[in-house]
Amino acid sequence: MNRLREADVAVDRENIEKALDKVVPLFTSPNNSDVTESMQFVIEAVCFQVQKAPAVARRVLPSILSKEDGVREATLDAFMQLYVCDDPATAAFKMAQLASMANLGECAALEEIVRTLSQRGAIDEALGCLWDILEHHGGEASPTVHAVRGAVLLS
Repeated sequence: MNRLREADVAVDRENIEKALDKVVPLFTSPNNSDVTESMQFVIEAVCFQVQKAPAVARRVLPSILSKEDGVREATLDAFMQLYVCDDPATAAFKMAQLASMANLGECAALEEIVRTLSQRGAIDEALGCLWDILEHHGGEASPTVHAVRGAVLLS
């Protein structure tokens, strides 16, 4: 019985991974519900630990530049669910890692997301922890070079 479940999970992950390729074009759909539902699908794929889901999740970020308030809010919600958790230090590390892997367009979108969430006070503690990443660079529990690069980009 347990092996059957493992096989089902593997098949489900494969199917989700295939579906991710089809979801990406929906991020630019003129239909708001297409955009928001595709974002939710990507969040679920990340939670389900589908291998390429984190890379696809970064492609959600430019949706913050939409003129539609519903899409902008959905992008902020997706960001909060994917990268901001209860622990500000972990959130800072995730945001720094994200920034270090982001392309130019994703960095511009990330800047807008961080600016908007910071104005709302939603990520103040995590932003404070970015400085901790920079201060501990080179120490015993030093963060990765990618995390430091990301922290610099977000600072």
